[in-house]
Order: sequence, then structure tokens, then C-alpha cells
Amino acid sequence: MSITLNLKLVSLLLLSIIPSFDKAENEGFNIFINQFPEVSLPIQFHGQIIESETSVKLDPKISENFIKGSQYHYVYGKIPSNDKFVGVITLGVANTLLPFLHTFSLNGELVSSEQISMGTCGAGMCVSCIEVTEISSNLDIYFADSLTVYDCNDDGEEVSNKKDKYVTYVEGNVLDDGYILLLEEKKNKL
Repeated sequence: MSITLNLKLVSLLLLSIIPSFDKAENEGFNIFINQFPEVSLPIQFHGQIIESETSVKLDPKISENFIKGSQYHYVYGKIPSNDKFVGVITLGVANTLLPFLHTFSLNGELVSSEQISMGTCGAGMCVSCIEVTEISSNLDIYFADSLTVYDCNDDGEEVSNKKDKYVTYVEGNVLDDGYILLLEEKKNKL
């Protein structure tokens, strides 16, 4: 009988401790989420995003449990969500800053994380490029790079009127449960 009583006491003790772990995890998630200012939809990024003096890096001590490699991300904003998930946008460090969308369950579990930029525009001769990323108010996602490639000499000067123009793009959306669905990349000649 004393073994049964001890088991019941141990069970009660464990049950009283477990919610405090959940509470601590939720408090950590709330601290993480509160790094992000609320932003309204639609959101559009046009051109390359350049780091500025006002760019705020994610705090890795707070963020690493939620976004791996957080030391290479800047804060952008928290998007309007529903009662099943919360979404944030970070700007990942590359030659320029690339937008990433991360969604989490309300208790802080990562649901989905995706780069929402083609990231193919860059410095180069004989090429001009325009980048765009859009998230609509109903969470449809579109991102594209429009490239113009032309004949040039070693100094980067055009040598003919021949130009190839094309757009590479991806469409998708955020589902009701927070999963980010991106369709296959497409390329169209213009």
C-alpha cells in the first residue's frame, strides 16, 4: 500500500511539474515572437534588400531554438495569422538580404520555413535583373527574378541589340494550418 501511495505522490508531483515546463517554453516563444513588429499584408519586396543601420539582427540566445542559424537573420516582421499558427519574416544574410517566411504553431513548434526569394540576381556583366517578392492579404506567395541577358564585350558594354529576357518565378501560399506550400519553379521567356 505504501508503494501505491508513493507512486500516486510521484505521479502528482510529475503532473504538477510538466505544465511549468510547457509554460516556460511558451514564455520563451513569446519572447522570441515579440522581437518582431507586426506588419500588415500585402507585403512587397522590390529589388535587392540591403542591410542598413536600422536592421536588427535576431538575438541568437532567444531565437536559435526556433530558427536554426538565427545569427544570420535580421528581424522583418510578424504577419497577421489565424488561431492555428503565427508567421514571421526574417531577412537572411547573403550578398543581399533574402526574405524567409517561418510559421509556428501557437505553442512554438516550427510548422514550416521557406526562403521566399529566387536569390539569383547578383552582380555580373551582361545581365540586368529585377527581383520581386509578394505576400497577398490572403497569404498567396509570389516571388520572381526577371533577367535580361545581352551580348557585351569584356568591359560590359553592349555589342549588339540582341537581348534574351525571361522571368523565373515560384507561386504558393500559406495553408490554414501554417504549412507553406511552394509550387515548382517556372521559367518563361519574355
